Amino acid sequence: MFNNKKSVISLFGVMAAIIVVLVAFLLTKNGNSSGKSTATKSTTSKVQKATDNTKNNQEDDWWFKGSTFKGGNLKFKLGKSEVVNDYDGKKALVIHAKMTNVSNKEMTSEAMYTVVSAYQKTDTQNVKLEPAMVTDEPINTESHNLSEKLLPGKTVDVAILWNTVNDNDVTVKFENAEFKELGSKTYSIK
Repeated sequence: MFNNKKSVISLFGVMAAIIVVLVAFLLTKNGNSSGKSTATKSTTSKVQKATDNTKNNQEDDWWFKGSTFKGGNLKFKLGKSEVVNDYDGKKALVIHAKMTNVSNKEMTSEAMYTVVSAYQKTDTQNVKLEPAMVTDEPINTESHNLSEKLLPGKTVDVAILWNTVNDNDVTVKFENAEFKELGSKTYSIK
């Protein structure tokens, strides 16, 4: 049934997207009740620009301001970004962040890739990037933290990863539960 690794990864991506949408729905419905690694790092990128498209009322459940994204019961303080090799040796963008549970119950952020998307322009399209899988163990641990239950008031390191399609800048868009864009950041991967 699965002739190659790419088929398995594609199937994994589709299944992950379905799970993410379901979890996002559940978080939106239930979350408001209480308010040695072989990968080589090729470069560390810097944020080139950020746009802010909301009123940024800090009391709202969903907002994006500067390097902070609050999505429901979770707050993400974006940190450094870097480019590493994925399993196939291609470039993957990694954004490190601190994830804090601001609710009074255990939370996961499996829905992260539903409301945080990355895009990269080619000669003809603005391609939505797929989540990446890398061989770098510390990054995998941080990425895995997105699916673990985080205790109330606790903070953990996380990594958000995307496969890139070329060397053009990557624009990461942040949305609310209704998929309205709250803002974006652009990362250089060269």
